[in-house]
Amino acid sequence: MEKANIDVKNETTGRRILSLLAMLVILYVMRNAVPFIIFPLTISVFVFTLFTLFYKKNLIQNIIGTLKNFFLFFFLIIIEFIAILNSFEYFEHFLDITYLKELVFITAFLLLFYFLIDNLAMMKYFLHQLACYFFYTACIIALASIIKYFYFIEITGVQIDADTVKYILGTSLTTDYNFFGLFIFNGLSFGMYELFQNRFKHNILVMIILALLAAVAIMTGSRRTIFLVFLLLFVLIFLLATPFIYKRIFPKESYRRNFLLLSFNLIMLVGLYFFITHYQGSSHRISHALKMNSVLISRSNRFIGFRINTIVGKDFIVIPKSEKGKTGGDDFSLEDEYLLDDMRSVENEEILLQTRADKWNLAIESFKKYTPTQKIFGTGFKYLTVYSGKTRTSNHPHCQIFAIMLFSGILGLTLYLTLFTITIYLYFKYFKSLLIFFFLFFANLSMGFFSFSDFFGASFYIFLLIIPSIYHLLNKKNVLLSIQK
Repeated sequence: MEKANIDVKNETTGRRILSLLAMLVILYVMRNAVPFIIFPLTISVFVFTLFTLFYKKNLIQNIIGTLKNFFLFFFLIIIEFIAILNSFEYFEHFLDITYLKELVFITAFLLLFYFLIDNLAMMKYFLHQLACYFFYTACIIALASIIKYFYFIEITGVQIDADTVKYILGTSLTTDYNFFGLFIFNGLSFGMYELFQNRFKHNILVMIILALLAAVAIMTGSRRTIFLVFLLLFVLIFLLATPFIYKRIFPKESYRRNFLLLSFNLIMLVGLYFFITHYQGSSHRISHALKMNSVLISRSNRFIGFRINTIVGKDFIVIPKSEKGKTGGDDFSLEDEYLLDDMRSVENEEILLQTRADKWNLAIESFKKYTPTQKIFGTGFKYLTVYSGKTRTSNHPHCQIFAIMLFSGILGLTLYLTLFTITIYLYFKYFKSLLIFFFLFFANLSMGFFSFSDFFGASFYIFLLIIPSIYHLLNKKNVLLSIQK
């Protein structure tokens, strides 16, 4: 009896520690959406890691086990570390220190996962806690962003990678609205999944919150986030249109209720469209976002609507002749009403595919100029100097594959693609158990294809790479224990 009590106590303590670990993961991911948490996050991870290492038995053996089971991750970490050292003098230490911190965090989390998650049951508990806490945190952040959107619309911030002041656009709480939108989208997806699994008590309230999360994600103005929200809506429609698939994945009793969720979200999107297009205070003027003189921008054209227009290929709103002198700024000639189309064709600033194609072509041309040794091992992050002085600050290839190829060469790219292939295989192998993480893996990767500049990309993508490997390791351990019994 006493032994049973001790086991229960140990299990309770273990679950509390895993809940803390889930919160640390979310704080780490959230730092791109809410930058001011970076310092407390760093202290928390440092203290938590020291505590774990100090109290864990067989410390050296566990460290060796981590290196052995995640050798590919650590190999990529070493390659990126060498790439940073190779380019340290090029970026006045800021960029290098940022990447170094990322590598330290990744290493710490790999150790924590291996040390603290002992079996498959604990892993499943951790993943459930991670999903729930992510959803709740996204709700709190979304509430803050709504307050900012209506009452602090003119707020500015310092761009993360440059000493320039920028407007914090739309519902975002940081100048990088892409990563803010991605954070909200991840929380939205987890909330949807938990609702489909019948894990909430107040379903109607959760539906309203999910609709608000979708609205906040769209109104960041991030084109990639807008695409992801509609992708999620498409998946929802597909599942509800194929009940035989739905009932193999989710509880049967939630099927009818989720038709209400779909209807609610479609109504929300229609209402949101009219809100964006008719509410004059819905966002900043395009001139704020694109650093253009406001005389070149129609008064009614707002940032969010403009970003949506660039997705569907709609032209800029041309200033009519009757608006001459009414938009403020310097007077302009009659010919200036055609200036917007000329600017778009010359600079290609905001055409989604064209801007990426230009950066990709520059990456290919840069790689062609590499020496044979550089093509194998890369040149480190000094390749970014090729992009300096272009139309936007801190530019990069906007494609993870090209970025990896440039900084780590064919060797780094081959190792990364090997890890990527293994990850995809494991997600398929444990498809039902890791369904939501599999979906988010591709969702985060879709942003990474246009944004990531190293192996591990945005914060949550790192964990989405790690999770299937840990799950597989613990499943093998669970199978071996079953055989021994």
